[in-house]
Amino acid sequence: MITSSSNVDFVPKGMALASAGEITAVIGPNFSGRSRFMKSMAGLEHHHGDGRTIRDELAVYIRPDVDLSISGLRPSVRDEVSYHLGGNPHRESIFKLLRSAGLENRLDQNPTTLSGGEQAALVLIIKLALNPGLLAVDCALEQLHPELKDRLLTEVKRCDLIRTTFLLADNRLPESRVPIETALELPDSTITNPENQHDRSPPFGHLDSSVVLPLRTEPTAIELDDLSFSYARSKPVLKNLNLQLTPGKIHMIRGRNGAGKSTLAKLLCGVLRCKSGAIKSNDRKLVPYSAPGRLVAYHFQFPDSQFVARTVGEDVASGPAARGLLGVALSSRVDAVLAAFGLETLKESEIFELPYVIRKRVAIAAIVATGAKWMIFDEPTLGQDEGSCSFLAAVFSQLTSLGVGVIVISHSRLFADSLNGERHYLEDGAFKEPWSEGRL
Repeated sequence: MITSSSNVDFVPKGMALASAGEITAVIGPNFSGRSRFMKSMAGLEHHHGDGRTIRDELAVYIRPDVDLSISGLRPSVRDEVSYHLGGNPHRESIFKLLRSAGLENRLDQNPTTLSGGEQAALVLIIKLALNPGLLAVDCALEQLHPELKDRLLTEVKRCDLIRTTFLLADNRLPESRVPIETALELPDSTITNPENQHDRSPPFGHLDSSVVLPLRTEPTAIELDDLSFSYARSKPVLKNLNLQLTPGKIHMIRGRNGAGKSTLAKLLCGVLRCKSGAIKSNDRKLVPYSAPGRLVAYHFQFPDSQFVARTVGEDVASGPAARGLLGVALSSRVDAVLAAFGLETLKESEIFELPYVIRKRVAIAAIVATGAKWMIFDEPTLGQDEGSCSFLAAVFSQLTSLGVGVIVISHSRLFADSLNGERHYLEDGAFKEPWSEGRL
């Protein structure tokens, strides 16, 4: 689905792309063949259809898990950009894009310490610095604040990088105000060879939100009391936060990239240590850092950072097992969660052999299976299509009906609107109220 304001020429066959400096949207639900098509256009996979396979000029593919697209060879954002620039004559255009992305004050920071959205913006820019003829961006920009994404795409289209043709897969295109010149809806049969097992999707089941999750929890309120936090030798990320988090509800937290949303989540679940202020429950001070994940389970924005086991079943079972669930109760819970998330047939599958969309589902399922009193889902809809997002909304609603407190961090306006919950907007390290529809 493309915004009605976009001037789109749908190209179901022939794979005609937009001109250099313009955007071709590659649309379709999960497992429709979008990723394989984009990889094939970038020369990463063989294309069995009638279209172009390997381009003469440089082609680059940006994967959804953008943290893996940063080289890791350079200690600062500035060095990472210079590493990719090489002899690119458009140096000023690249640094203009960095300013547009709000990264001009992050040039001396290690790229791995940026927020997920900031990393996505950086990866887009450094891959453009390679001056490719084609840039295929696979759901990576879904991590950007909508205003930032629109600003970056607008700047990219009108800057000096007219050599590059852009392929963009993005489940949040309906929320974008940037015109898309061409949209390509690619049937799965165009790129699938039935004789090649490697081209087939894994044997996953259907998402089923009607599955009753066998969870029991004692509702527990959480209070933020003048909570502040800063990383070493940096300005405060969170400033004197005060907030009552009521169990049995969905709390939606939004804010610009780098606003501190994930930092707050990591404080609540115990990944980071609270340095100033307090996290309380029933007027008692909590120290999540002393028992990470015990009260609050956290689904990481990048799922690969979360996995602790080899197979799907083992990972989903690890959380409840660590909480003391054993025997029939453990297997019943795991089986129910796997059934709900369509993962039953993948129970014995190696996690890292699965596509990103499925790994994301496994990571979310593992958090649900913990049965924690509070669950945080950091950008749970990344790479997920409309049907998957509707399923997640139904699962979160079921969790709250069981007394679980749910915190959702998301840049998706449409997903936020589908959730019935309390809304909080984080800006400059503090909560701003009320939530304004004009404030994305």
